[in-house]
Amino acid sequence: ENAKQIEQVSVAKGFLDKEDNFKKIDSDGDNFLTKDELTKALERKDLSAEERVSLQFLIDHYSDIEDAHNDEWGPENDGITRDDLDYYGDKTVSEVFNVLSRVNEAQTTGTRDLYANKENPLSSITPDAVKQGMIGDCYFESAVASLAATDPETIQRMIKDNGDGTYTVTFPGAPDEPITIKAPTEAEMGLYNQGGKNGAWANVLEKAYGAYCQKHFWRRGPFNLGGGDTPAEGADGGEFFHGRAMDLLTGRSSDSDTIFLTSDKTIADKLNAALNGEHKYPVIAGINNSLIDDTTDEGFYVAHMYSVIGFDPNGPDGGTVTIRNPWGDGDNSVRGTSKISLKQFRKNFSEVVYTK
Repeated sequence: ENAKQIEQVSVAKGFLDKEDNFKKIDSDGDNFLTKDELTKALERKDLSAEERVSLQFLIDHYSDIEDAHNDEWGPENDGITRDDLDYYGDKTVSEVFNVLSRVNEAQTTGTRDLYANKENPLSSITPDAVKQGMIGDCYFESAVASLAATDPETIQRMIKDNGDGTYTVTFPGAPDEPITIKAPTEAEMGLYNQGGKNGAWANVLEKAYGAYCQKHFWRRGPFNLGGGDTPAEGADGGEFFHGRAMDLLTGRSSDSDTIFLTSDKTIADKLNAALNGEHKYPVIAGINNSLIDDTTDEGFYVAHMYSVIGFDPNGPDGGTVTIRNPWGDGDNSVRGTSKISLKQFRKNFSEVVYTK
């Protein structure tokens, strides 16, 4: 019975994570789902049968799930949080079920072809193909998505289909070190970057980059000096200096600005040059770790890297910045793609890295 409940909570969590349904249901924005909010969400007409079961399960087991994690001052009575969902029952079983759900989604909605559109591969090379999985490589995934938004031709050139179930990736920053990998398996497309409707090209890049890191100790992340157990896991663990993965992908160097030390005009001018100039270049942005909170006041996740894929200098409050979380959970969401003012960008983000 406990295993079944863990499984059902995992299904419900998957629904809440999808397209940031948690935030949509959390009508007052306090990061707690009350029983009233869940009941109101159940009235939606666009829910699948499985999603209705998930919501009803959360309502029926509301008190148990609410008590799963001590994340309130005093009694646990404000509602269900994301931490409650993570800590309910055996977290390992929950994570395994989440992986299987991702694999199933990759199988049912995606393609293992390199590009979904074989006649026009560039139409498949979009930021939407990047959906970070179970390893900590946001620094790489955000750079890939930003490159897809600004220079998809470079991505197409660096991947060679060998026609025998393998691919050779030659990163522009390491032209003399081609990396040959086997095509990602269905399990890898669930564990790591999630395969989808745009094809497997983003999975191929991640696996090749992980293999490259395994070959080079100095390329590994600070929290993965052992290099991981599989090629893709070589990418795990962050990077010492943000922008190095982006340099490898582009063959160019990069420069970074600490946002609170940089003027509005400098940031706006650099974003405009990189994203609206004749030759567009990738930009990523990061938020420093916090010892207190998991997110900024506006909900952006700390200790995390994002793609900057658009800038409108004529937007309010200094311009409009389009930010993409490599988790790829839909539009108008801090877990996916969102548009914020330059003023908000300064308030939430710590660093911005530009390709030269």
